[in-house]
Amino acid sequence: MEWKTCANTGLVGAVGGRGPRNVSSRWGVRRGVAVNRAWMAGFVGLILSVLPGAFALAQPPSQASLAVDPIEPRIDVIAGATLVAPVRVVGDPLSVKAMQARLDDGRTVEALLRRISVRLEPGAPASWLPSAAAWTVDSGPATGADARGVGATWVLVMALPADAAGQGVWLGNTRLPLNWLPAPTALVRSGDGFGWPTPMEAAKFSAELRALLLPEGESPVRRWRHRLVTTGLDPRREAELRLTLGVSEFSDPVLEALARQSEARWSVAIAWLWRDRPDLARRLASRVACVIDFGDGHLAPAWPIDQADLDALVADLVDPELSTGGRIARAETWLKSQEPMIAWIADDAGLSAPDPDDESLAISVSSVGVANLTDRGMTVSLGAAGAKSELSPIEPLRVTTLAAALPGTSTVRDERGEAGTSLVVSSGSWGVSLSALGGRVPVRPPGRPFGGLQPDLTLRSWRSPSSDHGASGLPDTRALIARGALVPGGEETWFMMVECRRVGRADDPTKDRVEVWVGPREHPCVVLQLAASGEATLIQAENPDEVRTIVEGVKFVKEEARWAAMVPLDGACIEPESIVRVGLVRVDARGVRGSWPRAMLPWQVEPSRVSFSLKEWGGLSGK
Repeated sequence: MEWKTCANTGLVGAVGGRGPRNVSSRWGVRRGVAVNRAWMAGFVGLILSVLPGAFALAQPPSQASLAVDPIEPRIDVIAGATLVAPVRVVGDPLSVKAMQARLDDGRTVEALLRRISVRLEPGAPASWLPSAAAWTVDSGPATGADARGVGATWVLVMALPADAAGQGVWLGNTRLPLNWLPAPTALVRSGDGFGWPTPMEAAKFSAELRALLLPEGESPVRRWRHRLVTTGLDPRREAELRLTLGVSEFSDPVLEALARQSEARWSVAIAWLWRDRPDLARRLASRVACVIDFGDGHLAPAWPIDQADLDALVADLVDPELSTGGRIARAETWLKSQEPMIAWIADDAGLSAPDPDDESLAISVSSVGVANLTDRGMTVSLGAAGAKSELSPIEPLRVTTLAAALPGTSTVRDERGEAGTSLVVSSGSWGVSLSALGGRVPVRPPGRPFGGLQPDLTLRSWRSPSSDHGASGLPDTRALIARGALVPGGEETWFMMVECRRVGRADDPTKDRVEVWVGPREHPCVVLQLAASGEATLIQAENPDEVRTIVEGVKFVKEEARWAAMVPLDGACIEPESIVRVGLVRVDARGVRGSWPRAMLPWQVEPSRVSFSLKEWGGLSGK
């Protein structure tokens, strides 16, 4: 059977083929493969097909053609809870209002077939965590795109009595492959050394962090991680969660049962591990629900994004065939497989330092963000490829910004400005190579074009830069640095032209705006806001009086499909050696933000910079 992951919902589902087989694991224990592996991905693009082994339901003759096949080879069920199990259906499920299942002791249980659908909002701007999507449950006829199950799947819903634990459940002549798990509340009452990690302190739950976590709490298949962060999945903290964070239940009982089912599996998995190795359980929970400090009071999720891997992990931790030693080995193996750090270019050429070969010149200095995802301090090495590296301590669960000088960037090299300078970040066996746009980009007649915005980073694109970043969804934004007269017959000057395509004709022009950042990182010469309505506003400046003429000299061109602004770059914007450092940020009329030359974190204010050299314009000095 092939499993597919949906990047937007974080769901995985079976799309055909034979069911998973038991395989020998790397920790030497036989186990079931990825049981209940985020099966909800079947809601997006699942084709309802029947595999060998589908069982016919014990129904009247008119319904004998209806057959139901469980997707999973093992179904985890919580004693006393409502079971929601994904199934494939052949025949007309709409002809059946309810079915009768039978326990081993002969008691009957009502089994309902319900269809769960997931609808993604088209064109919705990306956020740090994927949107929760719109979930609906019904038993009515499928219409339109759902007529063959696309975007929806069928589930079997049964409220199993608490005293049925350990029994089998029969549908027709087939016994469902149930794996009974204790309710987390039963583990609390047992007093047998079970426990759960202490959740994050309430003082750290800022309004920003709560907003970032919201999509996780609004998805029935992802709410377990929201509760792992907020309560440690400790059942004794359930009431506290509702009082302090206002997380409510789903209005539909099937979706609520689905959410509680996932939460209980993770809660039991962690509690069992805690009984045997509390420190290991604590480290596992910390990594699975990792939240780190990005600095300046910004805390955000930094947890693993491979949903199939997480589902395989929890399935194995509650596998009845896995011994205590095997469970410990599985958790340790998973932790060792995780990347300890994430590194990225935060700024390309926003800073400078004396050139060690000629102190009269300056080289570019890049800023590199390094996130330590572990609960222990580490030391990293950072430096340009082939140059001496510097060692720096990195605190646990925190982002540290490091500076890296870029040799050879004191002079213009076209190929370096385009291809970037290689930086190597390493710690022990972990390492990554990054490319910084630190070279000086020459400005020659008729002008140097640049642009092409990147949308804000998401957790997925931050952790996996090769993933689709959705840049095509941003309106075209281009810029040019050149020299000339801004008005006919006027004096020649350096200027920057910014041209923006409008999102739509009916957009409010006051909401579409571009911020032009000129000068060094953290100490810009000028930050100018340009609005599609034709207004230029000074946002920030090192010396406001020196740049007022820039604001007053901005010229606008407004057309139906686009708008443009020409910004004079006088002496206050030009640094020694005729250098101009530039970064752009645009928020379009929809409120979607993009930046150049790098994507920004959602809470980041200042863009990266690229350094332009004006010396190459016909031998001019640039001043």
